[in-house]
Amino acid sequence: QRSKTAIVPVKKELLPQSDDELVRTSRTIYACNIDKRFTKMDVQAYFEALVVDESIGADGKVARIKMMADSSQKTNIAFVEFCSDESVAYALAKCQGALMGCLPLRVFPSKTPIRTPEEDRVLKEARAAAMFKRY
Repeated sequence: QRSKTAIVPVKKELLPQSDDELVRTSRTIYACNIDKRFTKMDVQAYFEALVVDESIGADGKVARIKMMADSSQKTNIAFVEFCSDESVAYALAKCQGALMGCLPLRVFPSKTPIRTPEEDRVLKEARAAAMFKRY
């Protein structure tokens, strides 16, 4: 069955802007179809419990999470940044279709890093300064 979700290109300014952001993005997954009853702490606990396989070095430790909710949608999405590359690979393999509550998760490699509010502010100021220089 085909997805009813439109594939929207990622805005250029949301893509990694530095080597550090590129590394952080490589350790981040995009998880969707998350029941609205689950909190950020629930999502972190879920992944930290499920994404553990000592034989490959996947410890499941989460560095940060960004939950996003839209009242027009039936489910939430989350960006989950792991502390290790092994945990990301294991999460992508093990969590696709895994039940979180009564809904199957959909997980994908993230195209964007999770930014702090300060990092967002600095990027916005830099874009504004660049736009100002053009005129």
